[in-house]
Amino acid sequence: MIAFCFMLLFAISGMAFSEVVFAKNPLRFRILLGLTAGLLLLTWLPSLFALAVGFTAPAQILAAIVALLLFLGSICVLIRRRKRGKVRPGFCKSDLTVLLLIVPVLVLCFSLLHTHVLKSHADGSLWVGQVTYGDLAMHLGFLTSIGTQGTFPPEYSIFPGHALNYPFLCETSGASLYLLGATVRQAYILTAAYAFVVVVLGIYCFFRQWLKRNARAVLATVLFLFGGGFGFYYFFDLSKTGGLLTSALDTYGQTVSQTLLDGFYQTPTNIPALGLRWVNPIVDMLIPQRATLFGWAILFPCLLLLHGFAFENKRENRIPLAVFAGLLPLIHTHSFLALGVISAVYCVTDLISVRFEKKRLLDWLTYAAIACVLAAPQLFLFTFRQTSESSMVRFHLNWANNADSYLWFYIKNLGLIFLLMPFALLILGKRDRKIYSGALVLWLIAECIEFQPNDYDNNKLLFIWYAFTCGLVAKLLLVLYDRAVHRIHRKFSVADRQRAQRIGIALLICWLLLYFLYKIAFDSEGGFAMRPGTALTLFFVSGLLLSLCIGAFVGSHPDRNQMIRLSAPTALSLWMIGLLLCTWLKQYTYQSYSIARFPALFTVILGFASLLLLLFAKVCSPKTRGLKQFCGASVAITAASFVLLFTMTVSAAMTIVRELKSEYQVYTKNEAALAEQIKSETEPDAVILANSYHWNLVTPLTGRSIVTGTGTFLYYHGIETSEREADVRMMFEQPAACAELFEKYNVRYVLMSNAERMTYDVDYAYFDAHGAVVAQNDAGMLYKLNP
Repeated sequence: MIAFCFMLLFAISGMAFSEVVFAKNPLRFRILLGLTAGLLLLTWLPSLFALAVGFTAPAQILAAIVALLLFLGSICVLIRRRKRGKVRPGFCKSDLTVLLLIVPVLVLCFSLLHTHVLKSHADGSLWVGQVTYGDLAMHLGFLTSIGTQGTFPPEYSIFPGHALNYPFLCETSGASLYLLGATVRQAYILTAAYAFVVVVLGIYCFFRQWLKRNARAVLATVLFLFGGGFGFYYFFDLSKTGGLLTSALDTYGQTVSQTLLDGFYQTPTNIPALGLRWVNPIVDMLIPQRATLFGWAILFPCLLLLHGFAFENKRENRIPLAVFAGLLPLIHTHSFLALGVISAVYCVTDLISVRFEKKRLLDWLTYAAIACVLAAPQLFLFTFRQTSESSMVRFHLNWANNADSYLWFYIKNLGLIFLLMPFALLILGKRDRKIYSGALVLWLIAECIEFQPNDYDNNKLLFIWYAFTCGLVAKLLLVLYDRAVHRIHRKFSVADRQRAQRIGIALLICWLLLYFLYKIAFDSEGGFAMRPGTALTLFFVSGLLLSLCIGAFVGSHPDRNQMIRLSAPTALSLWMIGLLLCTWLKQYTYQSYSIARFPALFTVILGFASLLLLLFAKVCSPKTRGLKQFCGASVAITAASFVLLFTMTVSAAMTIVRELKSEYQVYTKNEAALAEQIKSETEPDAVILANSYHWNLVTPLTGRSIVTGTGTFLYYHGIETSEREADVRMMFEQPAACAELFEKYNVRYVLMSNAERMTYDVDYAYFDAHGAVVAQNDAGMLYKLNP
């Protein structure tokens, strides 16, 4: 409770600060920028005091006092302004769009956090998801060691004695909550959930300011978070063996559905062997990569401020933008680099367009100077040293493409979004091309230069270019849609449009009814079985039916009769979609899917009711001219819109469904209990001799250090682990000859769990003679070596 209130204090302080500084902005922007300011305060204030007193409780108290004073000062300013009659923009109806978009996305994100971060099962074991099986152990180790050991700037708990070669401020907010009494799971999830709110709201608000209309901003946000390429093609038909996927990969006799839902990284967005590398940003970037999550939480509000400053002449944005940008390097270096590149391009194009106007030049110099002054200590004391140690920066062309030709790689991975991008640049106006220019330069740099040992990690820059591309494509699609609909509406009345949509809905329902009646009539077992291809066809038709219902409602004057007419077909399509999805998930191991009689009969009843309502509405509607032409055009536009959106998002949807299902055990109940004993029996700065496995019992759960962690993490941070790995083996297998190694690494404790027993030929006699067991259960034991 104390930890949650601590986080809430910073959020409220940031909100109050935003009401003072950004008073002229709409409510949604003030909320976003306030939450961003609160996150920066939560990240930076304890860290600044920790430089003087260590990352300890006094540092947290001092930070809370400053946040409280900022809140009280902001409240005083707001009271004065209210007395003077100054009014801020309030709530407007368009803000409801934010809730309708953000709430479902956040529900998805929070559910993934809940299931993917040390979720406890009934037997006491701890589980994670597919995407968190790798990196989560590292982040938990950073978080717990910062909160436990108090050393600041922090060192590696998986390589003690070496400064952390990582933008560690993404971990300090969680470390603060952990220090104040939250469990490691609570500390991680609470701070990640806060950052998720800021990220999703920031993405929408950035698109809303750029694209001006809610529909465009919503579509751009959906494309960025749920867009995908043509990888789904490898997975159809979902149950066949020997198909396209099984011929390209060894699926070990499984159906394609089993490969998708049970395989490890076998999704339409992530199969490197097939050249599928454009992962989903929610499940593959934000959930497992904490630095990216916190970096985007600051980056997108910065892009919002930058857009206002560069393209809407909001001079008041330059100071807050500079401060936010200057505090970004130690949170996420890639986000700082992306913002710097885009800002530089905007600066050049802006100054060229105004012919180097002195006032405008001074504004850009002010922004650059403040940002550089704040960023310089971080860059020179940490980032550049990390870069030089790991030899991160080097030339490398064609990013992570190792399987395809250049264009086909991007077409396959980004799909229609990439194909439509050139048309958007040609059709849309000069202003949109100018906005996109910064992202285009960023893409060019990321395609030619790598900034870390792992070339795949350049996607942290490429995804920012992708966000701008989604905005551009969303605007193009809705501009074309609006023009097509406008031309139709000029010739036909509202009654024509309603009648055409109803006829299209009736035809689809009739098709569904005929199929169900045929299956039920000729099935003697009380149900019917479908091949996956048939199920996919029905799923697709149901989605198309739902889109027609929505189009009929949105594209006309919504009244009570319209809602009544659409209630039955809408219920039918939702029932079909849910029924088919649940059936597939329950029976994906089979070659065909069986559906019981009751759901089928219920669907038939809904279908008959829909058909009767539609036929009644059709007979009672007045006859109109050119109805056939309008029916074709109206239904075609709706169907094309559905097909486009389906094609753009189905790969990501399949990836997310797989991720929601994934779970992997990392600790048994006894192992978790042994970790708690280790916490109580050892000093916070203790170094324990243990296995280097990334889910070892020490670093993720206790915050204590081990001699060396896995090279899977440390190699990509520029640290060579082979010497220490050899020393660890010597200390386990020949401890009598390694007294100087125990002193060198300051080892006072030795862990003997199943991981150590299976990896090393342990000299148990030596440790029994020279140590005492201080923690023990069925999972293992911890020796304390005699002095």
